[in-house]
Amino acid sequence: MSLGTGTILTSLSDPTSTQPEPNHKIMKYSILLLAATSGLAFAGAVPAPAPSSVPPPPVSEAAGSSFNYDFLELGWLHANADSVGTGDGVYAGLSLSPVEHFLLFANWSDAGDFSTLGGGVGGYIPLCTEADLLLKAGYTWNDADFPGRSGFENNAISVSVGFRIAITEWLEFAPSYVLLAEDGGDTYHTGVATLLFDIGTDVQLAINGSIADNQNTFGAGIRYNF
Repeated sequence: MSLGTGTILTSLSDPTSTQPEPNHKIMKYSILLLAATSGLAFAGAVPAPAPSSVPPPPVSEAAGSSFNYDFLELGWLHANADSVGTGDGVYAGLSLSPVEHFLLFANWSDAGDFSTLGGGVGGYIPLCTEADLLLKAGYTWNDADFPGRSGFENNAISVSVGFRIAITEWLEFAPSYVLLAEDGGDTYHTGVATLLFDIGTDVQLAINGSIADNQNTFGAGIRYNF
């Protein structure tokens, strides 16, 4: 069936004529889609946060010694020398470590007819928390008085290698080997051992002894660490 021109005009001019209603659901979805895409665009315009920086791993430092090499030690000494005999006396030892792994030392002893004075330099290398390798080189002056006859004086160069070991929190053991070369050409080999007992804050009891080709010693003293 065909519609005439009048029918079309009447439909357009008549407000009561039936017209298809707008599709509200489509408009609603269009608005939501527009809002969503606008939000995505806005979010894309904001720069993404920079990834958190991871701090570099700490630089490992050279292992430091757990032992103290700044101390003063004073004590009693008993000496038994082949050429002089036996004697009792006193001894003193001083050690200073001005920088890590380096030390200065000096020692003196007087056991009746035999006395010594010496000093030198050394170094210590931590092997682990409980042990150090200890190296020393020094000079020693010896003065001996023979009973009933004239004595002698000589000079010597010494080198030693040893260890310092923490057996427990309150006990240390320090063995060493010493090579002594006198100016007259004689050389002597000495084994030295020291036990250190913690008896107070910065104070240790030192028990020491040595066995050499021509002399043995035994002593006990107090070491003050500063």
